[in-house]
Amino acid sequence: MIYRDLGATGEKVSAIGVGGWHLGLSPIDEKPAIRIVRTALDRGI
Repeated sequence: MIYRDLGATGEKVSAIGVGGWHLGLSPIDEKPAIRIVRTALDRGI
């Protein structure tokens, strides 16, 4: 995974992210939402 500096904060963030705007829509199917987030975390995003 490629990481980049987040401005002058000193924090590193992954260059690839997962969009999550749709996870807050109603109605949302909880199981796929959890799977998406867990997969992103497992892959270092």
